[in-house]
Amino acid sequence: MGNLRGRLFLKFSAGALLFVWVGAAVASAAPVRWGVKLGYSSGQLRAEEDEGEFQVDKFSLGGFCGGLLAEIPLTAFLSLQPELLYVHKGGRYKVVVPVGLPGVSVEVEESRGLTYLEVPVLLKLSLAVSKPLRLTFVTGPSVGLALGAELWSEVDIEVPGMFFTLKNQEDIRRDVNDVELSYIIGGLFDLSLAKGKIVVDQRFSFALRPNSYRVVVQASQFSQLGFPMAQDMVYELDMHNYTFMITVGYLF
Repeated sequence: MGNLRGRLFLKFSAGALLFVWVGAAVASAAPVRWGVKLGYSSGQLRAEEDEGEFQVDKFSLGGFCGGLLAEIPLTAFLSLQPELLYVHKGGRYKVVVPVGLPGVSVEVEESRGLTYLEVPVLLKLSLAVSKPLRLTFVTGPSVGLALGAELWSEVDIEVPGMFFTLKNQEDIRRDVNDVELSYIIGGLFDLSLAKGKIVVDQRFSFALRPNSYRVVVQASQFSQLGFPMAQDMVYELDMHNYTFMITVGYLF
């Protein structure tokens, strides 16, 4: 596993170097602009299949996104925008687990926080609204390298005459795909200044491959309360990252 991650890191580093090299290579032919951006990300986890017998409520999980970008003009209205970003993804959800025991209910709430180093390569189509202001549409693929993943879980168990909560926090990096391929669709406003340009960007990112998640409620927790169970309760779903990002950037 270590060798695999090492090879993935080398490939990803090569991609990041390519990001810089492409900008440098075309600098003599076009007025390439470099910039920085910071913003907010809001992630959700979407199931690949129906939840079946489980009742699942999904919620957003907020985080940070930001990094470097370049703008490489192709025509008067088209340009290429490669980026190197740090992005928080993931999501929060509640699962009502069917127990099958009279008077017993189990509700699991989990937050899965995922962090990625991403390289989007976006095509930009710009429309002039006024002389300094342009409305721009962006679309394109993104490759992300998983940096970390953490789980915060809270299991509420109710039995006749008793209610208690189990809390847990753990590293789940091993359960997340090393590389995530995504597709991005969005829009932004470019405001040209005397020097530089302010960019307000909002976009959606859709992961093309799911991560496999599971919720486990151990049977031993019920045995201690006098409710013996034959096996652990396990909830499994393949879930995609859906992420909304809004950023403010400056191109020099």
